[in-house]
Amino acid sequence: MLATESVLNISFNASLSRYGGDIAVGAMTIITSVSQLISMPISGVCQGGQPLISFNFGAGHRDRVRQAFRCQFFTCVGYAVAFWALVMLLPEAFVRIFNNDPALVDYTVWAMRIYMLGIFSTGFQVSCQQSFVALGQAAEPFPHRARRPGAFLFAQPAAARYNEEKTPPCGKGKPFMALIQVNFVSQTLMRTVPLQVVLPVDKFTVPGQPLPERQYPTLYLLHGIFGNYTDWVSGTRIQRWAEEHDLAVVMPSGDNRFYVDQPASRDLYGEFIGRELVEITRRMFPLSRKREDTFIGGLSMGGYGALRNGLKYHETFGAIAALSTANVVATLDQYTDDAPVFFQGKPYIEALFGPVAQIPGSDKDLLYLADRLADVPDKPRVYLACGQSDHLLPVNRALAHDLEARHFAVTYREAPGDHEWDFWDSQIRQVVEWLPLGGAAAGVNSGNVGV
Repeated sequence: MLATESVLNISFNASLSRYGGDIAVGAMTIITSVSQLISMPISGVCQGGQPLISFNFGAGHRDRVRQAFRCQFFTCVGYAVAFWALVMLLPEAFVRIFNNDPALVDYTVWAMRIYMLGIFSTGFQVSCQQSFVALGQAAEPFPHRARRPGAFLFAQPAAARYNEEKTPPCGKGKPFMALIQVNFVSQTLMRTVPLQVVLPVDKFTVPGQPLPERQYPTLYLLHGIFGNYTDWVSGTRIQRWAEEHDLAVVMPSGDNRFYVDQPASRDLYGEFIGRELVEITRRMFPLSRKREDTFIGGLSMGGYGALRNGLKYHETFGAIAALSTANVVATLDQYTDDAPVFFQGKPYIEALFGPVAQIPGSDKDLLYLADRLADVPDKPRVYLACGQSDHLLPVNRALAHDLEARHFAVTYREAPGDHEWDFWDSQIRQVVEWLPLGGAAAGVNSGNVGV
């Protein structure tokens, strides 16, 4: 039995590493740990019942043997079935005991329901096996015990081929749509700049006919401080949500510059985001040129950048989404010359925004920009969200209140979470669902094999 289990584990690890990569190996580790939650208590009950069955069998008390077996059997079966039902209904709760990474959680939930589909049989399997051992007939259950590992080994090649054809959400790099990296020379920044674009153009229908061409609504998505143009794809499931809604997503780099203009160093990040980036991506890709189909969003520093440029270039953007917004102007009194972290220091802020005294009332002041739109009937819609444990929560509450007071259509949400990716991953899905998008064509892809 131990030999077949060892061969099974070696085979599993080799197959998982080859066909699923690190995420599959990590998922199997979690599934094995969850499996112990059912196998160990059952083994404990059976090991405790063995002496009772053995003694009464040797003493000739057959009624007590049957009574002990029934008690052991129904306890094990009841526990196994109850545990199996919980795993099938609430797999995510068990996965999150061991890991909170969104991609790994999604993959493991998918895999766990398959792997543990028949685990309810563990109760009567182990109970019967251990009873045979207690009766001195250990060889009897061997074929039954060996059958399960053998079945797994036999099924692995087919399962591996299936895994290549139908990868679960977030598996193998989340290959749900075209992911494009672009490098181009920016006139506003006077250098070559990178960006990533996710584009739902690779959909087709069975038997392989392409879907009709269209111009896609577009979300320009800005990262936070310390980040770059790859952050959103690596930190969230934005590819999946965009695919499901036929939404193009453009992700540039902001280089810790808060997406505002610094003319002295020719770093015109505001103009780059609000004008040049939109113009050049519309020339490169099949993107809608309509204001109602063009959106801007971001997190933290990028949340500020989305609001600043969404309001300044309001004729371009129909909606703004800002998560955990770092509204610099609201906290100017907190910046000092001797701050321990560079982005909390007054020299850093003044290098980007200019003299502190001149920031309020400038085009870097979000409320000043909002006031300039007082007579604009078609203001951009605004989505704001912040984690309930985030240190920026008071700033975001005040910002939502101030924009509502200026007659903006504001959707404001608070949810459990801090200034971290789990919160932003959950909220970017809410943002995509909040945007005024039409229905998406369900073409064939790795998340929908069409059968």
